[in-house]
This record gives sequence, C-alpha cells and structure tokens, in this order.
Amino acid sequence: MDDIANILKKSAFKKPDEIEIVKSYILEKYSKKVSVSVRQEAMIISSGSASFINDLRLNAKMLAENCNLKDKKIIFRIN
Repeated sequence: MDDIANILKKSAFKKPDEIEIVKSYILEKYSKKVSVSVRQEAMIISSGSASFINDLRLNAKMLAENCNLKDKKIIFRIN
C-alpha cells in the first residue's frame, strides 16, 4: 500500500491556465513579477510594491477584460 507522499509524487497537478495568463500579461505590460493564486470565486494578485498594486487596482477592469476574468473577483494584496 502506498503512503500519501508516494501518491502525491505520482499525481500530475497543473496550475490553472488563468494564473499563467495573468502573470504573463502583467510581465508583458508592466515588466513586474507577481504571485497569483486562484480560489473558488476570486483571483488573488500579490506584490511587494504598494504603488504597483495600487496601479493594478486602478486598471483592474482592463486587466479583467484582457485576461478574460469576468466571472472572478480580483483581490490585490501587498506582501
């Protein structure tokens, strides 16, 4: 019988496509790296720069349209 560590090693967990879309969009447009996590009803975008996060907040509608995130709430966090 396999223990849980062996089962998890064999599993091929994949990041949701939304994460890569948002990361690449922000990297391309702003030349900044962010961390992105997805929850059931929200997407959380985090960065260490408060001014950058505020800039993203101001452009949240454009971000949602360009990354096709109309059904998710976007939450911005400062690390």
